[in-house]
Amino acid sequence: MENQNSKKPYNQGIALLKMLMCFEVILDHFLTDSAPIYLKPFKMLGGLAVPVFMFLSFYLTEKLFLDNDSTKIKQRLYRVCYPQIGWAIIYWVAFTILTIILPKSNFGVKPTDLLWQIFTGHSPRLNAAMWFQTVLIACTVIYLLIFKFMKTEKGIMLTSVMLFFAFAIQYTGLNTKMFGSLRYELRYSLGRFCEMIPYVTLGFSCAYYNVFEKLKSNRIFFIILFGLSSIFLSKYIVINSAPGFGYSFNNFIPLTFCITAFAFLIPIEKLPESVGNIIKFITKYTLGIYCMHILVGRFFNAVLSKIGININSFVLCIITYIVCFFVSFVMCKIPLKYFRQLVD
Repeated sequence: MENQNSKKPYNQGIALLKMLMCFEVILDHFLTDSAPIYLKPFKMLGGLAVPVFMFLSFYLTEKLFLDNDSTKIKQRLYRVCYPQIGWAIIYWVAFTILTIILPKSNFGVKPTDLLWQIFTGHSPRLNAAMWFQTVLIACTVIYLLIFKFMKTEKGIMLTSVMLFFAFAIQYTGLNTKMFGSLRYELRYSLGRFCEMIPYVTLGFSCAYYNVFEKLKSNRIFFIILFGLSSIFLSKYIVINSAPGFGYSFNNFIPLTFCITAFAFLIPIEKLPESVGNIIKFITKYTLGIYCMHILVGRFFNAVLSKIGININSFVLCIITYIVCFFVSFVMCKIPLKYFRQLVD
């Protein structure tokens, strides 16, 4: 469990955004291209989910890096590393069992898949979509080292240099040249590291300079501004994409900022308290839903295919979200902290 003292105050709009982006991840992986046209915007925003999560990870924990509290640092490192290892083992064991139960469903795994999944978050057979966690761990360690050995102002300057360096590597094509020819298990984790740096820097900087809090002084104006900007950026390309590994569509950088600012500023706290409690209850299990959705979705696809049922892919995404939420809820009730920390 993360120490709440190292995080920004709870914001219902941000919580709602996390819940929606978690569902977008599922849509991105399981909503088919043949889905009705009115669902296409949902599919497109699925690619925005990981940038938003990376932004929020460093926005919410900015104080952790500056406080240099060894206890909190250990808690944070455990918090980001434990799900990476734990879910890799769960996926490997589950896929091994499913191979026996459903021998023709392409679940076969090898011992090496477990090792790749733990260390890089990527394995062609497990494919648990945990590369995000690998990059999160790497960026967390880098930021901890920067602000441990440098004064805050110099650390901020260095992170800004990292941002521009990341852009330079992407737009010169050097990022794809260095990692594009590597084996699958390494290619995406290493290639996407550079693509995530802008979101890490942006999230941390917005927290450090209290950007969103300052915008509250003219809340209505900025809600309209960021709402319209989000619609515009969703439709029109402002920053051309660089060669990359799925997250070099750099329109997502200003779009991530605008959507997060919009979510932060919308006055959800004005709604009945019960609404806020529901949002808080659901978002409590965002980690678990994100980590297990590939396993649950693939299991449903395999079972439904085996018994000859053709289900609407959007409905499958909803079912997957609900099942992941329910399993996370149950795991959180098991009186062992090791289960809770996998989902909460």
